[in-house]
Amino acid sequence: MRPRNAVPPIKKLIKLTLHPGEDDDLIAWFDGLPDNLRAAAVKARLRGGPALSAASTDDDNSTSALDNLLA
Repeated sequence: MRPRNAVPPIKKLIKLTLHPGEDDDLIAWFDGLPDNLRAAAVKARLRGGPALSAASTDDDNSTSALDNLLA
């Protein structure tokens, strides 16, 4: 487990409306992400990094994928 951060996080809520037929690529991308790695994957994409599109739902693999993303 990571140590607790002394600085409180800043939360920005984003709501996306995706339309089948127009946004099929994004729908498939989101559907392929484990729920616990969606925020990390979106942040990586916004920073121009890897998308974690092949991340596993296995906790050990998810943790490794997240560690690799943050390294």
